[in-house]
This record gives sequence, structure tokens and C-alpha cells, in this order.
Amino acid sequence: DRDWLAPLVALAMDSRVGAVGTRLLYADGTVQHAGIALGVGGLAGHPGRGLSGQDPGPGGFLARTRRTSAVTAACMAVRRDRFEQVGGFDEDYVVEFNDVDFCLRLEEAGFMTVCAACPTLVHREGSTRNARLLRAQEIRDRSRFMRQWGTRLPSDPWYPAPLSPRDESLSTSVT
Repeated sequence: DRDWLAPLVALAMDSRVGAVGTRLLYADGTVQHAGIALGVGGLAGHPGRGLSGQDPGPGGFLARTRRTSAVTAACMAVRRDRFEQVGGFDEDYVVEFNDVDFCLRLEEAGFMTVCAACPTLVHREGSTRNARLLRAQEIRDRSRFMRQWGTRLPSDPWYPAPLSPRDESLSTSVT
């Protein structure tokens, strides 16, 4: 669809919005990204990762435009003034978490992050990083993220409470 960018731009122009992302699928049609939730999997995760791209998730979680704590910079729309207001991406995050950190700083500045229900795009996430051990820089990025945002991880206000933060499966919590 040659007009795929229009819905993202429309949302980004809303005065309350800082960043907008959208659903991303792997080439096999499974979900790669539909927003990032804090604390999922211990740090920050992609709820619904690996589910069928046709699966709307519990309560339509994966199929509706909604507020989220962060979106991946693999496909992110941001107004230039918002980007500059919070100082852009923190280049000290070399491999991971620069997008999550950016969205959290936007939130601190009073702007929300939104994951749009459409368009749905295909993304070859981390194709050069699959099936290998973490490199030293990735470990440093994760440690820095924990130091900077660790107090936010136990409770993401935009991740539905009935869903388990243990992993990205969107299974319900067992109490």
C-alpha cells in the first residue's frame, strides 16, 4: 500500500503524541512487534511476538491502536520538534534500548507513545544478530537500561494486568 505512512503521520501530528509505531511481522507472517511493554521477560518485551499475524490477541490487544510504553525505532514516526525537545536518541545505547529510552523520555516530557493498528509491515528484525551469544556492548546496553529505568519495569501502566509479564506470549497471569 503506497499510502502506508499516512496513518502514522496523522497520529504523530496529534499534540499529545510523542512517538508512533505500528505492527511489524516477520517474513513468515508472525508478529515481531506490536508495541513494547516494560518488565515483560524481565526488561522490556514485545507482547505477542511469535503469534500469527492474524491473531488479534486477548481482547483485540494486537489489533487496535493503543497507548504503549514504547515502540521500536524499526518503524517510528516522530515530529522533529518532539525529537529535538528530548534530545533525540541517546547514542550511549549502541545496540539495544535506544528506542525504549527515547519513548520513556518522551513520556517524561508529557507525550504519549502509540502503537497503530495499521499499517502492518514486514520487518527482518535483527537478521544479523540471530542465534548467537550477546556481545559485550549488548550487555552494557542492558545494564545501563536497568540502572536508568529499572524502577519502571515492575509495572507497565499500558500492559493489561491480566496478561503475564513472564514472557511475550500474552498468556494470562497465574496467581
